[in-house]
Amino acid sequence: MSTTRSTRLIAAAALALSSAACGTSTGSLPPRPSTASAPAPSSASPSASDSGSSSASASGVTITSTLDGRTTLPKRLPWEATPVVTGSAAVDNVSFYIDGRLGWVEHNAPYDYSNDGGNLVTTFLPAGRHTFRAVVTLSDGTSADDVVTATVSAPPAVPDAWKGITWARTVSGGDPSADGVWTITAETFGWHIGDPQGGGANQDLDWTGPGRVKLWADINEPVVGQYQYGGAFCDEPDPVHTYTYRISGDGNALTLAPLSPDPCGGRAFILTGTWHRT
Repeated sequence: MSTTRSTRLIAAAALALSSAACGTSTGSLPPRPSTASAPAPSSASPSASDSGSSSASASGVTITSTLDGRTTLPKRLPWEATPVVTGSAAVDNVSFYIDGRLGWVEHNAPYDYSNDGGNLVTTFLPAGRHTFRAVVTLSDGTSADDVVTATVSAPPAVPDAWKGITWARTVSGGDPSADGVWTITAETFGWHIGDPQGGGANQDLDWTGPGRVKLWADINEPVVGQYQYGGAFCDEPDPVHTYTYRISGDGNALTLAPLSPDPCGGRAFILTGTWHRT
């Protein structure tokens, strides 16, 4: 993990963690709000084509990415860029753009969109074609880019029992910053989890069957002019784990529990228990 990354914030404060959580979240988001378009590569570095081929610069840099050659993208996948420098300059950063908008800046190898081990999650994007661009900038200002245009599908439907409902649960007895009311709202992209400080995280997940949901890490959604949520319950990325859920017959109570012991104790501390419809 890149230890020099800045701590990632949620609203005015970092995501509240329980005493069982195993670390702080890290990352490097663009300043808020961000409506910046991708800069043009330097004159020595012609732009790549939409086919995903790398571009080269006379001053000695090329870049490829794990999206190269793809015409369709799944719901989640790693997006890692690999710059190759042949001169004396060093890589200053790799910036990741979606549809021309800055979504992530990485200053340390591995050059991933999202925190190390995280994914590009496409559920925030409308179904259809989108442009994904990684731009490497060297310490001497030389740059090169890698551009891929690919299609994403519409996200899976939210189960009927979860539609339009916000669930709330009062947590206490852990880290004082985690004490208070937490909320869960099911959206097309996954869950929005609200913390007691008024922040929260957008949670990637799969509805795996009746009464079961597989939780992934938080989502670094593409910048589209609104506030970005982010964070983690444990060292990012949170480990994948399956939870069971049961909604009461009157629809007013939700019970969550890990299917097996959750290696992310902070997440289990927050989620496990009964939630009430607000």
